[in-house]
Amino acid sequence: MEMGCMWMRRVRLTANSVFLAMASSPATSLSYASRRCYNLFSFPSLKQPHLISLASSSHRRSISISAPSCSSASPQLSLSENDNIPDFGAGESYENLAKGSKTLLKGMNYAELQEWVQSHGFRPGQAMMLWKRLYGDNIWANNLDELEGLNKDFKKMLGEHAEFRALSLKDVLTASDGTRKILFALDDGLVIETVVIPCDRGRTTVCVSSQVGCAMNCQFCYTGRMGLRRHLTTAEIVEQAVSARRLLCSDVGPITNVVFMGMGEPLHNIENVIKAADIMIDEQGLHFSPRKVTISTSGLVPQLKRFLRESKCAIAVSLNATTDEVRNWIMPINRKYKLSLLLETLREELQFRRNYKVLFEYVMLAGINDSIEDAKRLIDLVKGIPCKINLISFNPHSGSQFRPTSDEKMIEFRNILAEAGCVVFMRFSRGDDQMAACGQLGKPGTIQFFLKFLDTEQFQRLRDLKQLGLTHMVYPGAVHSRFEHSLGVYWLASEAVHTLKAHQGSELDIERNDINTVKLAGLLHDVGHGPFSHMFERGFLPRVLQGSTWSHEEMSVKMIDYIVDAHYIDIDPSMLKNAKDMVLASSENASNKSEKKFLYDIVANGRNGIDVDKFDYIVRDSRACGLGCNFQFQRLMETMRVIDDEICYRANDYLTIHKLFASRADMHRTVYTHAKVKAMELMVVDALTLANDELGISASIHEPSEFWKLDDSILKQIETSDKQELEDARDLILRIRRRDLYRYCNEYIVPKDNLKNFKEITSQDIVCSQINDGGPALKEEDVVVNNVKIDLTRGMKNPLESIMVFQDFESEEKFTIKDPGRVSHMLPAFCQDTIVRVYSKKPELVGAVAEAFENFQKKTYGETTQQLKFKKREKLEVISKQEWEINLDGITFKDLIAKDNFDDVYAYRGSYNDQDVTGAKIDEPEFILRAENGEIRLYNMSYIAVEHVCGDPLNYFLSKHSEEKLNFKIVIQLALHLARGLAYLHSKKLIHGNVKTENILIDTNFQLKITDFETSNVEISNQEGQTTCSMAPELMESKLYDKKCDVYSFGICLWEIYCCETPRCSNLTFEELTSPDFVKNWRPEIPEYCPKALANLMQQCWDRDPRKRPEMEQVVLMLEAIDKSKGKKIPQGCFSFHK
Repeated sequence: MEMGCMWMRRVRLTANSVFLAMASSPATSLSYASRRCYNLFSFPSLKQPHLISLASSSHRRSISISAPSCSSASPQLSLSENDNIPDFGAGESYENLAKGSKTLLKGMNYAELQEWVQSHGFRPGQAMMLWKRLYGDNIWANNLDELEGLNKDFKKMLGEHAEFRALSLKDVLTASDGTRKILFALDDGLVIETVVIPCDRGRTTVCVSSQVGCAMNCQFCYTGRMGLRRHLTTAEIVEQAVSARRLLCSDVGPITNVVFMGMGEPLHNIENVIKAADIMIDEQGLHFSPRKVTISTSGLVPQLKRFLRESKCAIAVSLNATTDEVRNWIMPINRKYKLSLLLETLREELQFRRNYKVLFEYVMLAGINDSIEDAKRLIDLVKGIPCKINLISFNPHSGSQFRPTSDEKMIEFRNILAEAGCVVFMRFSRGDDQMAACGQLGKPGTIQFFLKFLDTEQFQRLRDLKQLGLTHMVYPGAVHSRFEHSLGVYWLASEAVHTLKAHQGSELDIERNDINTVKLAGLLHDVGHGPFSHMFERGFLPRVLQGSTWSHEEMSVKMIDYIVDAHYIDIDPSMLKNAKDMVLASSENASNKSEKKFLYDIVANGRNGIDVDKFDYIVRDSRACGLGCNFQFQRLMETMRVIDDEICYRANDYLTIHKLFASRADMHRTVYTHAKVKAMELMVVDALTLANDELGISASIHEPSEFWKLDDSILKQIETSDKQELEDARDLILRIRRRDLYRYCNEYIVPKDNLKNFKEITSQDIVCSQINDGGPALKEEDVVVNNVKIDLTRGMKNPLESIMVFQDFESEEKFTIKDPGRVSHMLPAFCQDTIVRVYSKKPELVGAVAEAFENFQKKTYGETTQQLKFKKREKLEVISKQEWEINLDGITFKDLIAKDNFDDVYAYRGSYNDQDVTGAKIDEPEFILRAENGEIRLYNMSYIAVEHVCGDPLNYFLSKHSEEKLNFKIVIQLALHLARGLAYLHSKKLIHGNVKTENILIDTNFQLKITDFETSNVEISNQEGQTTCSMAPELMESKLYDKKCDVYSFGICLWEIYCCETPRCSNLTFEELTSPDFVKNWRPEIPEYCPKALANLMQQCWDRDPRKRPEMEQVVLMLEAIDKSKGKKIPQGCFSFHK
């Protein structure tokens, strides 16, 4: 399993090494966990270490292991494009190892048996007699007593040195159609499956396995999900056929055919498979016809060549697709051995074989490989290859994403092949009600069971839910997700239940099913969380759904059911129900189970609040936020005991338990309810509320099929939408991006005496407390109140009072510590804080809101209870002053020099701090109040002033350098001056409205001053002064002038500064200038010597799509990043508009 848990370490393995590692958990010894790790992974039967991957992904290019994760972890090998198939050897050394000094008789062919018999002093004829009793004459001897007619001394030698059995019969299952599935146990405890398929035409086939599991990872095969455990030995393969004859011949008749189509890829174990097949076709042995022993392969080309050259048996190739694209997906081996290579190999090898046909197996998958086009491609693929085609109906199994092709479609597919001259058969399911059909054999291990849930889009969605919501915008490291937390809880739940089993397993009767149930609950406990975690259910839903009782725990339960149904996961109903009950066993949903109730306290503890969910998030969140954490959960996990069906802790660990609850409360105060974090959460709640009607967010919370599509990307969806209905929501998100947050005003802690009957404070309470003193009148929508409750999990009650403890490990009694003073006098006497925090949505109202907040406290409690007094605004907020911002008190206007066409803007000449300025007075005070958010106000008049410069207009200055161009550093300097000025205007939500070089003045220090404002904070509808060549295309289409028009005009100015030219369009008529072709397609020609970065910036600024033009803030950053040494000498020449 891919472990995002901090307790795990991924270890890269080589083909000949295996490392089992566990990362140190926070500040703890590894001794106990290392013991657990050792117990989890032990492979005493392997000659060579396996490559292990606990994640089922066919796309991995590395093999990894994570530990510890499961008590019955099973190794799985996944092939990817660059993986080489490891050579596990012939397996004979394992036979000798498993049987000690005795030799497995069925592991030898006749020549080897004869040599072995002679080595013990007996004549070769004895070997033939033994061979016939093992395989012929309907004896199929399975022990020494069945060897009638042999020499006494020979039998004694066999009893001392020979082993007859390689397998132990475990069970025989009979399907409704008569198919038998035989389960054999191996000496190392692994289980393999063999199938006997009777046929009414007098033919009975035994399907044998060649491996335990399979490394090929074919997506439609149940066995492939096991991974590869190990190869079967020759004896283990041969004995499947012998045992089938012994057990079933009397019931189903003689077994006539053998197919190597059970568990495993036969050619991956080619040494043992060829040897076993030779024994089966030996005339003195089992005496199967070579044509009736068929070995199947997924397409291992080198081994296929060897088999065709060395074996007389038939070959079947599992084709299953007609294109590499599909076969790469459903059969990952195709990434290494492509279809073309596989088929060409068959053509080359079969030309030397007479009367030999390959059998192509083709599993029909609905909508994947069963089209008419697939049939036609298949005909072309097999041309020139003597073959038969076997169409196989797909047999569904738990967790499969595929569906079988209908019978009608299969018949149509077959008819197309037959009409083209192909020999084609149809094989329908046999034994599928006992999971005995093709592709249904095997039993994936415990890890694979959990992967059925983990490898779903519903669980993977947790990767896109940040554990701490928006906290990462204050604590940058807090970007971990619910996915990581869920894996951590899964592992800690496993550790907890294993600890209890190790210490009290016999008395508690903890079974494997109990362990897996607890781990499943840990894995899935948070699968029902919404976007931004708790903010969704505690902030957003109560706003849009009055009286909502929706909880993520209940949605987790619904989502678990949905995952099981949608992905056809085969799970015991009682296990599923118990896991869901464990998810709900929180403080509000305490479990009422009567048996093994302690199991329901591990993941979400409703009795005392100590659970592995808290263990994980307290340590994980603390580390992510860069904070220390002195709570050691390992101490509690190592010493916990179950007494009277309840998890109890040592009395000596009382202070450690207190640290758990204190650390949680500290995280709430410091991180989860941080004033800036809550400000952003409140803004996101407002944004989601505004977008709810358009996006239907709250409508999806009832159906898991819709709810799983919600994640944190909802903000980006709103932010990038161009829908008018989402404009207000977009503006709020933009404010968050720019840190223009709701302004914190103040907070107070509710007095202890008022906590019991405390009623949440609302915006209305604050607004009604405002004293009318001539200041701005507050409205409810201007104020946000955040009521924050921080406790130790039990409200005003001390949670330690509900913790059961024991004296020592010899004690059988549990008790509570009623007087914490006997433990320490430093423990808190009170267990809850309620904080009332108030924010202003508008910066100019901070003072008014703060004063109303103080009045509310006086009215409610008779005094102000807040710790910090509100200071005057100029001290409360530090406003960053830019060099071009003015102090209005220093302005003196003298002479009226101009008046605009609308008679509401007057231009004056005056002075500012003894410097000549030119300014404008605007007789519309609300105009600037909206534009400046109230930051510039002067009674009933507003002003804009700039220095009065006696320099040249920029266009005139540039014309003087038309022959001797400007130094590139000067070009960037001028461009940056202009860009920063426009960026400042835009940051204040102001639009210049007439950006062109004529309206920009330059002094002797190459400083630019922007003049001739058409300043507005709204879109401008009439731009009579704008030059046609510098006008944005949308203006020609009678659209409104906005800040992106300023960006377009800046791009033209940038071209002029670089080229020291004016775009020459005087030779065009007005009709040509305003034609759609000119407007949309013509731009100034950029010189070829222009540095690429500068040229790209020009082109971005005058993009015909305003949405693709950068913001002026971005333009500043791009200019600052340009390497000033890259500019080349600009040749003289004439520049004009260029298409």
